[in-house]
Amino acid sequence: MKTITETFDVFKYDELCKTAQDAVVNQTIQDWIECPDIINPDAVERYGRAVKKSEQMQTPWFLGEYIWEDLKQFILEEAKQSYYLASGKWHSFIED
Repeated sequence: MKTITETFDVFKYDELCKTAQDAVVNQTIQDWIECPDIINPDAVERYGRAVKKSEQMQTPWFLGEYIWEDLKQFILEEAKQSYYLASGKWHSFIED
């Protein structure tokens, strides 16, 4: 057996370039759509309204945009709880 240790530069959300920040936001929204159980309990009602709007407008492809419009503060709050690689790929949670 061989053990290899790698070193990565990790960044907080605010330290990322705009492209990487966008990747984080898009991935967070996608995660919420795929697994709504992970959403902050304070955001669930607004999330439900975004889903309902998407359904009423018959525009499911805009769900991510509706979520971003209505829940931006919650998405950014979640994004700021982790470290990321320079590309915006999630690495680990920030431990206090």
